Amino acid sequence: MADKSISELVAATSVGSTDLFVLEQANTAKKLTGQILENWLVSFADGHGGIQSWSYTPPVAPSLEGTLTLTLADTTVITVPIMNGAKGDTGAQTYVWIRWAAQNPTADNQLSTTPDAWIGIYVGLSATAPTTRGAYAWYQYKGAQGDQGDQGESIAAVIRTSGDGSPGSTDTYTITLTDGTVAGTFTVYNGLNGTGAVATVNGILPDGSGNVELTGPDIGVSPSGSTPLADQSGGAIGSSTDYARADHRHPMNVSQATPAPLGTAGPGTSGQYARADHVHAMPSASDVGALPVPTIVEDVWDTTQGGAANFDRTATFEVSGSGFVLVQDNTWIDPLSASDYGSTNVTITYNGAVVASAGIRTTSTHSEMQGAYVEYPANVSNGDTFVLNERHTKGGTKHTRRRFVCFGCTVTKTA
Repeated sequence: MADKSISELVAATSVGSTDLFVLEQANTAKKLTGQILENWLVSFADGHGGIQSWSYTPPVAPSLEGTLTLTLADTTVITVPIMNGAKGDTGAQTYVWIRWAAQNPTADNQLSTTPDAWIGIYVGLSATAPTTRGAYAWYQYKGAQGDQGDQGESIAAVIRTSGDGSPGSTDTYTITLTDGTVAGTFTVYNGLNGTGAVATVNGILPDGSGNVELTGPDIGVSPSGSTPLADQSGGAIGSSTDYARADHRHPMNVSQATPAPLGTAGPGTSGQYARADHVHAMPSASDVGALPVPTIVEDVWDTTQGGAANFDRTATFEVSGSGFVLVQDNTWIDPLSASDYGSTNVTITYNGAVVASAGIRTTSTHSEMQGAYVEYPANVSNGDTFVLNERHTKGGTKHTRRRFVCFGCTVTKTA
């Protein structure tokens, strides 16, 4: 709680007897339990018929007072001011460092950054790794080598213990280990001997290697002496008992029909070549679907400020839904005089990380308009946040134009 003010905490909805409050009494800070507060309120209210109702109005700013209002049964109204406490200091940064050693170290020079048998862990406020062994808590990371295990057993023999290996029979084999124990058995089927051989194929005897070489006439097919048809649409689909000649060509299935005009053709397939005047049908909007209509969110701001004081403007935007967003941030300044010069910067932060920034700095007297522009595209999800910041370090009329172009989602300014 030390890094938060009271206004940043979750509001209590009731008071219990063990709850604690802090108050100042006679210039002394004291604690107040919920039981004592309850006893005091009951005792005070008894003289007025009891408490009818109570309400709490929080302060409009962290530095102002809130108000506790009690309405008693006799319509007496009591108001109690309640001041927010100051925001506490941020806690100190804690660091973790790890060092290694071959053994539980006895000297500082035995520390290493290479993993070894012992690991030392430091947790503290040092922003750099301590160099002394006493700053670390040491633990044995790798144990000593274990004892050698018992010698394993291997196969001593595989012996056929049943069957004679005759064709068509099944033999059983037994596996025996080196310690004399039987590891198990398995069976092997002996295939039958083959019978017969190829004598002839279409009257052709095998050659010396047992192969039968066949030619076209051996299987009733002879070369064709006719000239194949030239490429044309008059060819016919079918089969032939003739070998194809060296000048054989397959007829191309060329269409003689005029293609349909643009826009009237339909999807499908064809068994014909396309003519030279063939056209493809253009898809319509109903074929591809309508483009999504984007949602545009704009945030416009203008002001005039004199002097060279720094000027910052920051806004937070939250995404609802999922889709695509193009973020654009443009800021510029019209100087009041030639002596108003400095820098102009713009930054886009997405989910806590700076994703785009731009800026310009003038180092000499000038009176021209000066600006910076940046944009960032992103695929976003519900709950994502963008923070946009513009900064000027000179006097003049400042202008800011923020724009979110959203597809499938919306963006809302939250701060």
